[in-house]
Amino acid sequence: MKTINDNGNRRGGAFMRPLLALLLTAGALLVAPSPPIMGQQAAGEKNVAESLKDFKVIPTLDVAELKRMIQMARESGFTEEQVREITIEDTDGTQVNAWKYIKNYELYMKLQQSRQEEERNKVYLTPQDVITELNGKQNGEIDSLRENLLLVD
Repeated sequence: MKTINDNGNRRGGAFMRPLLALLLTAGALLVAPSPPIMGQQAAGEKNVAESLKDFKVIPTLDVAELKRMIQMARESGFTEEQVREITIEDTDGTQVNAWKYIKNYELYMKLQQSRQEEERNKVYLTPQDVITELNGKQNGEIDSLRENLLLVD
């Protein structure tokens, strides 16, 4: 039995169509531009990352304790300017501005959380996902071709 379409031409290459579709889909996924929201978010993260370039987390400093110390200083009558000038010494003997350290630490943690959230929200396609999608489309195309074909014995 031969299959002929409405134009009288033979239809061939049944094996090559899914392979070609798979290659085109994979190529489209690689070339697809990123959404503009991700670009804006990346630019914002880049600015925060630049401002935190010299920041390093000091494991011996307890941020909650620093916040409590600043709160106690405010309650005891320190002005906001004096609170911002409070410095502490870490275990290495380095002087650290407590207020700036807390603000930079909070920015650092937000940046880390946004990176983790972005990583969790990424969608990874497996070869099985691509094959399933192609098989679904292929069945629909085959059904539409069957409606348009004439069978000749």
